[in-house]
Amino acid sequence: MHGLRTLATGLPAEAGATIQKAITYLENPRPWIGSYEHWRQLGYPVGSGMIERAVALVINRRMKKRGMRWCRHNATAVVALRTDLLNDDWITPQRLRAFP
Repeated sequence: MHGLRTLATGLPAEAGATIQKAITYLENPRPWIGSYEHWRQLGYPVGSGMIERAVALVINRRMKKRGMRWCRHNATAVVALRTDLLNDDWITPQRLRAFP
């Protein structure tokens, strides 16, 4: 935070306000985020590896094949269906499955 505060020194009001919003955004969740070391000691996974693997499994294998192009709405629906398939969970709201 010290670096951001230093950066904001001497800037015009609008730029300073933007940096202050960033500082507030970063400071507010601090109490409930805790420290990574604490979460590791409790046995929780810390890091992005699980999320990156989920993206590779759910999205990339289906949507990044040769010649494929997707609009956002259809891609969202396909990802919802693929997630349901992989989780064997068919309770996803119907609105996520609708195609235009």
